[in-house]
Amino acid sequence: MQIFELYFNPENKEKLLESFVHQPKNAYERKLGKIYMVGEILEISEEDSPLLQNIFHIAKEKYYKDTSLLPEKALEETLKKINLFLEDKGYQGKMNIALLSSKNFSIHVARIGKIKIVLLASGKIKNICEDLSESQGNVFHNIISGKMKKEDKLLVLTPEIYHSFVKGKLFQEMMEKPLSDDLMEKISSLQKEKFPAVSGLSLIMDHALNLEEKPQIIAGTKKKTFSFQKLFNEVILSLSKIKKPDFKTPKINISKKPLTLLSLLLLVVSIGYLTISIENNIRTGKQMEALSKIEENIAKATEEKNIAVLKEILDEIEDLKKSRTNLSQEINDQHSLLESKLLHLSQWEKVEDIELIKSFEDINPENFLLAENRIYLFTSESPELFALNLETREIENKYSLVSDNGITLSSFSQNKPMFYAPPKHFFSIEGGALSTSEISKDDQDYISLSSFLGVPYFLQNNGEIVSYRNKYPGTWLEKDETRIKDPLALAIDGSIFVLDKINKTHRYYKGRYEEKINYSIFPPFRADKIKTSYELPLFFLDVQGKRIIIGSKEGKIEKQLYLPELTNPKDIAITSDGKKIYLLDNQEIYLIEI
Repeated sequence: MQIFELYFNPENKEKLLESFVHQPKNAYERKLGKIYMVGEILEISEEDSPLLQNIFHIAKEKYYKDTSLLPEKALEETLKKINLFLEDKGYQGKMNIALLSSKNFSIHVARIGKIKIVLLASGKIKNICEDLSESQGNVFHNIISGKMKKEDKLLVLTPEIYHSFVKGKLFQEMMEKPLSDDLMEKISSLQKEKFPAVSGLSLIMDHALNLEEKPQIIAGTKKKTFSFQKLFNEVILSLSKIKKPDFKTPKINISKKPLTLLSLLLLVVSIGYLTISIENNIRTGKQMEALSKIEENIAKATEEKNIAVLKEILDEIEDLKKSRTNLSQEINDQHSLLESKLLHLSQWEKVEDIELIKSFEDINPENFLLAENRIYLFTSESPELFALNLETREIENKYSLVSDNGITLSSFSQNKPMFYAPPKHFFSIEGGALSTSEISKDDQDYISLSSFLGVPYFLQNNGEIVSYRNKYPGTWLEKDETRIKDPLALAIDGSIFVLDKINKTHRYYKGRYEEKINYSIFPPFRADKIKTSYELPLFFLDVQGKRIIIGSKEGKIEKQLYLPELTNPKDIAITSDGKKIYLLDNQEIYLIEI
């Protein structure tokens, strides 16, 4: 990114005009990015000439004080501190200030007075101040935030300069041409020619550069380069500061031979120290270079929202953490920052609002089934089935099953709850009555059940999918079609989705394999259950991670809901409109609204 600061008639005695740019100085500050300020104060007295400098000094101190904050929150806290400083200043209506922070391509903006902020993007001129309330007093009121693209340009202009830029159609010219020193000189000349009396200031931020380029940065800091000469000098200087032994200690006679041996020993120690110091500094230099490259790659991958690349970069940082280094703090900072970015891009959110529906004392269900306004609870250990009425939140019925085993699988379709108890019993409930039948099956185990239009579909442990019509099994997959190795569960919406044990999701349609759906997500994907229906996305339960993941059927993560208070999540069920999730954890049923 390039920064241009243009002053017009700054010698005007009736105004105080100043702009400021602060480049982060270390890894801590880089977590929050850069801050900028453009200020104009009218009718200022001589004693208040450092006012804008003082404001920006407060801004810097407060903004970088707590680097665990997100940039927007840090700016919010900064504005509160500045407001306290300005509340007793007597410049009502005479103060025009913009304070901005940017991290990669995110931008956060606040202003006092009539200062203008203009975005040049996609051939359009957008006055951001339309979305930012004008503060007539001495304080900042609100913040707006947004994302810029590489080709975008942002201008902060004092009021007079804004109006002259509009009249001179300079915004259009800046959109049509890449920004350069020559263009800035041309703009200055046009201003002087057409509006010689106008006084003010403009700060121009140009993102139209590839991250691999090394642009000239005005008001920036130079990147440090590694120098063997400088390193050697530093080591020699450090050696010169080592306290030498006093060979003139009273009452001790030291012969020349011991003195020679001692000198030789000192020389050997010094050479060893020098060698180790050089090696350490070379290693540190290489690690600094690697860390710098990693920061560039993070910025680029974040802009492109490339989670897969960011996960690879995280592995690089973890390798750096294992190495001997003097940059442990900087590496840990980058690791934490990158994890935060990955969680944000993966739609990670911590769920605070969760409602307890029912807690059981005498029932310890393994799984459950949502069927309209009832939840059916069951276990493989006991041939009993319990029906919980969601309106009364009480157990309204208990069914005793004609089976030697308890229920392991269930599904709901065409207003009919269905249950399977191995090896061959199939149950359904219609009108509150339980019906029982025996189904024919081969020696393969049924590991998952789903249904569509009243027809049950079973997933076998060999990857076969079996449908039942009139109690008899039929192979749903075409004879020569791919069977998933190590399948785990299935869900149906017309297509059949099969989740395997390495957390890949596969789609079948009309008995044919269609595709593998890949999700880029952080933390790594570990699903135990999969649920869906015709108009809903895919819902996954990650038992170990205590989270519910919602992904589109095209491979996009829509949400991941983290539930840290859970102790033993077992199963989930989703309402037909997709707005409510019921969750079984230990002996409790909870409700989450999304």
